[in-house]
Amino acid sequence: MGNDFNKNKVINGTLLLLLFLSWEFSLVSGIKWHMENTVVIIRNLLSEKTTKDTVLYLHCKSADDDLGPKVLGYNDEFSWRFAINFWETTMFWCNMSWVDTDGREVHGSFNVYKASRDYKKSGMGRITTRNVRNDGIYDDVTSTLMFKWPPKE
Repeated sequence: MGNDFNKNKVINGTLLLLLFLSWEFSLVSGIKWHMENTVVIIRNLLSEKTTKDTVLYLHCKSADDDLGPKVLGYNDEFSWRFAINFWETTMFWCNMSWVDTDGREVHGSFNVYKASRDYKKSGMGRITTRNVRNDGIYDDVTSTLMFKWPPKE
């Protein structure tokens, strides 16, 4: 008797798992399983119209990864690859700073990649590029200003 009860539990559990997996991989659910890597590119397009171009200091992180500090010259890029999580809550933010022609440091922290915002918007999230300019951070595809620099002190 106890053996039949355990078999029924295993069969019911297996059927429930198969039902759940078939729903998750169906077209109705939007295919939430992310097999390919996403690429984020940060491009320095800062220029203070001086004889030399402006250097961007960058430090990007997620809840799981610290990508370390980077220094980008004008038109240099920094990129990284990752797989977004099942729940589409993956997010990377970057602390950025640069020095303007008056010698003042301009700095800000921005959510440069947010799966819930960016995954489907950029061709199922494969490549997301952010252009860093003097007035803020732009989406490369739409040329939309996404984030403004905080006011200078």
